Amino acid sequence: MLSKAGQAMLHLTECKDLPKMDIGGLCDAYAVVSDASGRELYRTEICKKTLHAYWHEKMVVDGELLGGGGDLTITVWDWDTVSKDDFVGKATFNIQQHFAKASAAPPQPPQGGAAAPPPWTVTFPLTDKKGAAVSGSNGHPTLLKLGF
Repeated sequence: MLSKAGQAMLHLTECKDLPKMDIGGLCDAYAVVSDASGRELYRTEICKKTLHAYWHEKMVVDGELLGGGGDLTITVWDWDTVSKDDFVGKATFNIQQHFAKASAAPPQPPQGGAAAPPPWTVTFPLTDKKGAAVSGSNGHPTLLKLGF
């Protein structure tokens, strides 16, 4: 939803069915949000030793991005202590389209005393550098869940 200041909240919720990236068969996943020029806008915390990263983090998207084309790329990486971090996959989408849908969606009531969920959630499959779908070790597609 857009605020009076022309800002909106993007919820970086989770990434499930991550591929095995480390020697131990798990992934230390974090996500980087970038604009169309490649400028880094946000970086999540690292979810260590998992195949299902839960971030539940929020970032503010300013009106300039919403009015200037609005393409965002979220790249998921595997953090490594000794070597360079490994690319897991990415999803690119137009944030303006999703915020428009979120603004039109009815609010969802909170469940079990938790905070209200975002009005619009979308799941994006991650793709590799060649555009092919990324799959977890279980063969299921690796999915990134966002809220708007």
